[in-house]
Amino acid sequence: PCNGFTQAIQDPSFELGPLSWSTVGAPIRTNLFASDGNWSVLLGGYYNANDLIGYHFTVPYWTETAALYFDELMISDGPISYNPYYGILYIQIVDGTTGGTKLVNSYLDNTQGRYGWAHWRIPIPNAWLYRGHELGITFDGVTSFPSSWFIDNTRLYLACGNSVANEDAQI
Repeated sequence: PCNGFTQAIQDPSFELGPLSWSTVGAPIRTNLFASDGNWSVLLGGYYNANDLIGYHFTVPYWTETAALYFDELMISDGPISYNPYYGILYIQIVDGTTGGTKLVNSYLDNTQGRYGWAHWRIPIPNAWLYRGHELGITFDGVTSFPSSWFIDNTRLYLACGNSVANEDAQI
């Protein structure tokens, strides 16, 4: 029986550039802040931003559990109260094989901590049901106020046997 895992995202810290990610809007690979290595991706940072990065992968036939891990840094001078105009980072995982069914639909807003890296874990529910399916991960920074979202150290662990290792935060 299988008892292991793999990390499916190529260049998870953007050290080689966002070569394996698709983009919409104006996401920027930057060395201004990084939680791992020297680079991260900036979403937003200007008025009326709608910047998106996306990654596609095929779920291996042996997958039993899966989880997305990433580091996020939010910088904003906007008020610390929920208001979608001040900035939202949407995190989605969709099933492209079935026409875009959302498996994960999460977000972080401007009430999250600022000016320090946060480490997040988002499990993919019932991952074994998607063996052989093409899934897509998106990070979409949307704001009317100039909030900035930095994304780094994105990892997608696919595992069989023992469950995916826990980390220190979960959305």
